[in-house]
Amino acid sequence: MTTPVLFLDDASRHLGHIDRARAEQTAITLITTLRRLRRINRRIALNTSQPIAQHQITDDWTMQAVLGGNSFKEEWDFVRALSDRSPFSAELQEGISQEIDDMEFRTRLGQIPSRALAWATLLDSATVSFNAHPDWSKAWVETAYYTLEDDGSVAEGEGCIKNASLASHADEHIEWLKQLGFAEVPTAAQVWGEKSERFPNLRFLARTEKDLSALEGSGAPFLQAMASLESLEKDAGGWKKDSPWPEFSTKTTGESEQRQKLCWVYDDATGKEELFDWHTRFTGGLAGRVHFRVDTVNRVIVVAYVGSKLTRKISG
Repeated sequence: MTTPVLFLDDASRHLGHIDRARAEQTAITLITTLRRLRRINRRIALNTSQPIAQHQITDDWTMQAVLGGNSFKEEWDFVRALSDRSPFSAELQEGISQEIDDMEFRTRLGQIPSRALAWATLLDSATVSFNAHPDWSKAWVETAYYTLEDDGSVAEGEGCIKNASLASHADEHIEWLKQLGFAEVPTAAQVWGEKSERFPNLRFLARTEKDLSALEGSGAPFLQAMASLESLEKDAGGWKKDSPWPEFSTKTTGESEQRQKLCWVYDDATGKEELFDWHTRFTGGLAGRVHFRVDTVNRVIVVAYVGSKLTRKISG
């Protein structure tokens, strides 16, 4: 089991000036929402873009300014402990920054930028927000995003992210929340030992065993790498007999000509170096890649590398 994490930043704060009473009500509504989330799933943690005390409710008020003192000691202790439970270390925050920096997420209607939306998207999670802005006062936040591709181009898209700014929003996501974080995570040794059963339509170069071992224990990156391999397995298994190439269900791209030199790896099955420039992405704390080639003769996908974005040639 892993610790499920929801994400909060101050993108949903009030714009302009409000009085203390309204700021206090906004903070209490957030805490009521968080309490409901914890009642549904007691494993949930909160990740914030800065220490929770410094979060701006509006230009005039921070969380600490509103909830400080003995009057709200219980509420303050609760929200601070929930934030302290987040499993993301400073190193992990830094590790994912490259992926986050290569993308921009905004609310679709008001075009409010938010890194919390990016985190929730990358980790297939959800956001928690203040009930203070129309874009965020719903159980789903409509998003527009822009991502920088490996070839320097910019891709655009739209989506929806689960959100809770009221306790009732948590109830709308209740079945998803109940299951969050309770999936059993296999070990790298189990995955490798069972690869023929788990991935009958994939072939792995021997070197990938150490890739999986290196990812084991990383939490979200390992889980997302497994999800990427499962998607490739499904795509290879569904390869149509009359088609020369499988249909990919997730985004797959080839490396640019300049970066292809990093992707040549010796394949024991063919007795020569092969080009593994095709890749799919995974995230969860790093800019992850699964590098592979499509064996059109044997109609399998051959995996050569599972790890962070290549900065040097794949080792043998």
